Amino acid sequence: MKNKTAAVFVLIVVLIVVGVLVWSANRTKQNQQSKITVLETAEHLQDGAQTDPKPARRYKIGVLFPFLASPFWVNEAYGILDQAKKVGVDVVWLSADGYDNIDKQNSQIEDLEVQRVDAILLAATSGTGTVPVVERAAARGFPVFAHVTSSNTNKVSSSVIDDDLSIGRQQGQFMGQALGGKGAVAMLDGPAAADWSSRRVQGFKEVLHNQFPGIQIVAERNGIPDRADAQRLTEDILTANRKLDGIFTVADGMAMGAADAVSTAGRSKSITITTASFSRETLPYMAKGLIKLNVDENPVLMGRTAINDVVNGLNGTPVPRTIYVPNPARNAQDAHDIDPAKQWAPDGWTLK
Repeated sequence: MKNKTAAVFVLIVVLIVVGVLVWSANRTKQNQQSKITVLETAEHLQDGAQTDPKPARRYKIGVLFPFLASPFWVNEAYGILDQAKKVGVDVVWLSADGYDNIDKQNSQIEDLEVQRVDAILLAATSGTGTVPVVERAAARGFPVFAHVTSSNTNKVSSSVIDDDLSIGRQQGQFMGQALGGKGAVAMLDGPAAADWSSRRVQGFKEVLHNQFPGIQIVAERNGIPDRADAQRLTEDILTANRKLDGIFTVADGMAMGAADAVSTAGRSKSITITTASFSRETLPYMAKGLIKLNVDENPVLMGRTAINDVVNGLNGTPVPRTIYVPNPARNAQDAHDIDPAKQWAPDGWTLK
């Protein structure tokens, strides 16, 4: 009897151990599937080797932008609309016309529900401010996907975004090395409500604090990714800081304005400017050395990937929780190796 009891006990222990191992393996697999970096996907999509999804029917997708008055968002819109046409889905697009217009975007989400779209593809004005309306939309049966900047809720089915912390860290690393670990820098932080910009700011500051404590942040301003607005902010910073060695900007719509102000002030040789987005419009600035580093976001690729992600989700194909688009750093030397057709909207292309 004792032997039988011992055998049963051993069997139970073995079953428990096997169960834990299976659970752990499944958990690991789920975690691996929850986030992926699209290095391979990006290459395939850019080279035309990836098979685009075939919609089960002609879906209608509502696409929301926070802002369209910058090169990045025009290129993002081109990627979305061109890919939608390519795979055979319809798009209804709306812009909030500013990151402060959270209520307007929330109303637009509700308008898309009234139009009975099959899915909503959201670039959020605010990660927190959009949560209630996104959760209501999902509860009513409207799947919500995200591109560029997501809403802070697990009701978003899948997000195609940049690794914004990494973008900020790359700029911090470059700035620290360019200044030899010493100097004064200013920061143009982007829209106060936008999570993507705050993460880039966080990454930049983190690197300076941990690796280059000799670099001091002497000025910090919020603003929209607009050349004229950034030029005005930079002029004020330059007036207040006669000693300035570098300027960090969250997006190159701001970097161009900063470079214009620095150049007009005759201080371009002494101030290092870093940024992100890598829009076509920045190439002359990079060639002249006015912008030293531009971290690539490839918005066209992001837009194409986002449409494919939505179609896959609507078709019932499992989609990852987060898709990160690659963000290589670009300088004047390698900028000319880029194929414009894969990187930017065609010359003269406009939203219709």
